[in-house]
Amino acid sequence: MKIDEIKIPQDPDERESFLASYAVELDHQKARALGFPRYYVKDGFLVEERNGQLRKIKPITRNLINETQ
Repeated sequence: MKIDEIKIPQDPDERESFLASYAVELDHQKARALGFPRYYVKDGFLVEERNGQLRKIKPITRNLINETQ
């Protein structure tokens, strides 16, 4: 999908947020096409996504040291 094929919001704040999200999605599509893994947090776990397969790597918990400051 090219950027001229989508409707871009006219409001400057919405447009900035939309274009940032669009750029991230394009990067994710490229990573999937090349078979690169993507890492993110989902449902409290660090997750690796590779070739459409999800693998839970490690549970993510809150860092209590940072919360007490």
